[in-house]
Amino acid sequence: MVKNQISFDFYFFDHLMIKFLITVAVIAAPFFFLSAKESNSFVEQAEPIDLSSISICKAPSASIENPTLTSYFSGLLSTENWPARWTCGDWSSVEGWMYISADLSIFLAYLSIPIILLWYIRNRDIGKGRNLVILFAAFILLCGFTHLIDVVLFWEPVYRLSGFMKLLTGVVSLATATVLGFVIPKALEYKSPQELQAEIDERKKLQSQFETFVKYSPGATAMLDSEMRFVLANDAYHKAYGIEGVAIVGKTMLEVFPELKGSEWLERFNQVLKGKHLSKELDSYESNGRTEYFRWKLEPWYAEDSNIGGFIIFTEILTKEVNQEEKLRESERRFTNIFNKAQFAIALVGDGGVPFLVNNQFSKLLGYTEEELTRMGFEEFTHPDDVKKDMDRYLALIENKIDSYTIDKRYITKSGEVKYVKLNVTMVNEGTDNKYAMALVEDLTEAEIAKIKNADMDRMMAEVSAVANIGSWEVDIKESKCYWSDTVYRIHEEDPAKEIALEAGINYYHPDHRDTISKAVEEGIANQKPWDLELKIITAKGNEKWTRAIGRAVYENGEVSRLQGLFQDVDKKKRYELEIEQSNKGLEEEVIDRTTALEKANEELEAFSYSVSHDLRAPLRAINGYSEALIEDYSSEIPDDANQYLSRIASNSQKMGKLIDDLLEFSRMNRKKVDYQSVNLNNLINRLIDDLFIDSKNSITINELPEIIGDKEMLAQVFSNLISNAIKYSSNEEKPEICISFVEEATSYAISIQDNGVGFDMEYYDKLFNVFQRLHSESEFEGTGVGLSLCAKIIKAHNGEIWADSEKGEGTTFYLRFKKEV
Repeated sequence: MVKNQISFDFYFFDHLMIKFLITVAVIAAPFFFLSAKESNSFVEQAEPIDLSSISICKAPSASIENPTLTSYFSGLLSTENWPARWTCGDWSSVEGWMYISADLSIFLAYLSIPIILLWYIRNRDIGKGRNLVILFAAFILLCGFTHLIDVVLFWEPVYRLSGFMKLLTGVVSLATATVLGFVIPKALEYKSPQELQAEIDERKKLQSQFETFVKYSPGATAMLDSEMRFVLANDAYHKAYGIEGVAIVGKTMLEVFPELKGSEWLERFNQVLKGKHLSKELDSYESNGRTEYFRWKLEPWYAEDSNIGGFIIFTEILTKEVNQEEKLRESERRFTNIFNKAQFAIALVGDGGVPFLVNNQFSKLLGYTEEELTRMGFEEFTHPDDVKKDMDRYLALIENKIDSYTIDKRYITKSGEVKYVKLNVTMVNEGTDNKYAMALVEDLTEAEIAKIKNADMDRMMAEVSAVANIGSWEVDIKESKCYWSDTVYRIHEEDPAKEIALEAGINYYHPDHRDTISKAVEEGIANQKPWDLELKIITAKGNEKWTRAIGRAVYENGEVSRLQGLFQDVDKKKRYELEIEQSNKGLEEEVIDRTTALEKANEELEAFSYSVSHDLRAPLRAINGYSEALIEDYSSEIPDDANQYLSRIASNSQKMGKLIDDLLEFSRMNRKKVDYQSVNLNNLINRLIDDLFIDSKNSITINELPEIIGDKEMLAQVFSNLISNAIKYSSNEEKPEICISFVEEATSYAISIQDNGVGFDMEYYDKLFNVFQRLHSESEFEGTGVGLSLCAKIIKAHNGEIWADSEKGEGTTFYLRFKKEV
């Protein structure tokens, strides 16, 4: 309304200004002509003007200095540096007074315009437009004063004031122009009175149309005021809520529907009256024992004072649509179920060749998700060599040149695998412009690969047949015909064009072997027993040749229909075997002789070992005994050097005895068989420590160990040697530490014995398990150098492993690996 009023005011103002300008022109005209007339008479009658008393127009002197800002404004009305305009130039009276009259007329017009504008804004509130009008009035007024000063300049040369006024006018002019640049585009939107009247008429027409629309709208619509009284309601509203023929306009909602009292609907109405917009796409209520579905919307409407005048109810009964949608969803569920559970891969493809729907089998076949496939043209996952073949037929299909097509092609899966498929594509036309193609894809990859493999197998069989000199044969008993492959003909040195009679096949065998093959064939027929025999044949050229005959009887309906099998030339192999057989007979006799000699040598070695054990021990015991006796009985009588010699003799004799024991044990281990049994390592090692190493028990840590399969006595020897070594080589440490633990592996256990002793240099590791090899001198640690060799031999007898890891000065760890199953 304010916008339209301003438009009207400007329209009125334009007419007023035109009338004012005409009036000013009429009033000023007589003055103009009168001044012109007086000027002419003045020219005719007056004496020439005496210029001697008037300043002459001249250029400024160079001695004139530029004024300061203060002196400029203090001398704003100064005239001493300029002549009056009458004295500058050759002014005639007509020209001068015409100039003066024109400036005076312009000044009067410019003066009247701001007065009228200020009168207008004083009597009319135009809002923010007031500031614009004041600015425009200031601009017009300043323009008028510049013309008035031009008149004054004819007599008083106040050029400094004139310049300042023009500068001020220029600034205000620019400001006015800038503001107008923003205002004019909006002012152009203002409507004329004719447009306003047309808009009023249009609104009345729209109101009438709205009432007609609401009345006959298929949706139930009602309009209520802020007190919830019906303002209007269409026929559909009356019908939807069973109030046909009832006058409800002017009545409240509760008067028409008393059952709504205390319901959530009243709360909803109150919320809408506060400015909220409420809606629900699907709601329901019970009516006559069945569920009715509807959509509703509540919208506030606003009065002229911009306050909420009430609300509008839009409702639409959707029971029929909901039931149809449920049937459609059920149909879609059935379709989706069938679509996704189909054995074939299915895709629905649009005109652009991009699938817009694919089933699970299609995604599974290509390895892409449904989302990925629906963004890809089929050429993107088709083998490059098959794209043109498929594309040509697809284009013919969408151009209605063909109804469907079927091709064999290849797809490339997401992982790069090639899939062989049979593709059947059919155009689907729903009777509208919505056309699409349905592609059914059968995965032939396994069959194709099998075909390729069979072809490769046939080729390989042919190559193998040629290389291995093996062929196939078949006897059709019903037809009494015999079939040989080319290789079989070649083995028999027979013409491939010759037809082989049924009885003739047996006659190729050597007379010594014909009964053997005949019996094998008869037994195969009677008992369904296949045969595999190496027999000699006589070829068509009379050569004897060893062959391998493989065959079986084939039954159909309980009767033998044919015999089939393989035939191979094994002549060279058989002759080699016969030669080897003869050689083996000689070797067996030689092995028997050597075994007898070895057994005799072992017996002699055992006798020698016993002799060494018995015969050497007696002298050693005597030496050791006499040495100790001399020390005990005569140590005070013999020199100290002699006592030391006797002590060394006793010590070395004891070492010699220990060495003999280790050698005998090492020798016996070669002949001893492993007695496998379940061995609890925790019990075994704890008993060894209690029996042999009780003094070092506090420095030994035993973690939980497994049960293994092995010889209990041999394993005791191994762990005794390794624990003894660990104690010996860590004895120089302030706090010896020995740890025994294990790690379980997939098929074995790895046992470790770790110490913090002197360790050794791994450079000499290859000597560690050799007999009599020691990595430390006798003066450092005593020993015979047999213990680790004995451990290695025992672990080898258990099919296990032994190894060590060490660093000089950082200790040593020995590892033993035993298999879980022997």
